[in-house]
Amino acid sequence: MKTIIKFGLGIVVALFIFAWMLDDEETTEPEMKPAQVDKKAEENKKPEQSKTAEDKPRKPKTKSDTKKAAVWADGKVARIGAAEYRRRVINYTSSDAKYLGEGPCVVDLYASWCAPCMALAPHVEELAKKYKGKVQFFKIDVDDNGALTSHYNIRSIPTLFLFDKNGKMEKIVGAPTNLAEKVERLAR
Repeated sequence: MKTIIKFGLGIVVALFIFAWMLDDEETTEPEMKPAQVDKKAEENKKPEQSKTAEDKPRKPKTKSDTKKAAVWADGKVARIGAAEYRRRVINYTSSDAKYLGEGPCVVDLYASWCAPCMALAPHVEELAKKYKGKVQFFKIDVDDNGALTSHYNIRSIPTLFLFDKNGKMEKIVGAPTNLAEKVERLAR
């Protein structure tokens, strides 16, 4: 009996390590030497005269305009990975982890094979449209983001993180029946 338990525990540990290794959002590009950076910059330069006014990308006026346009003005649920979560919500790997959002947000941790997650998805999409510009919505696939899932000790899905504008987090495990009320409170 002890042998079976040890074997089972070994398999569980191996699966966690394997999932962590597959977390492609956690990988980084190799560091380039200064000569490589200069060469890469030269390769990317293109003459501006050949572009027409329609071809040129429109540039936002400020960095905050870019962030708001990309994050807060869409009214959609953004599917992100752990790296994007660390950049937009909380860099949980940092010792001084703090909320990075400009306002409230909802993070839906789900899996594509999870029936309750799939049942919750249309409600989350509807709330994202309703609270466009007031509350940002993110979805994170737990199967593709093992390190994040492990860090927050996610054992059941769906799991929702609700962040108020100050970054105070409420963790909800399971599909809540009062999600609309909770998001309404966040939007105030």
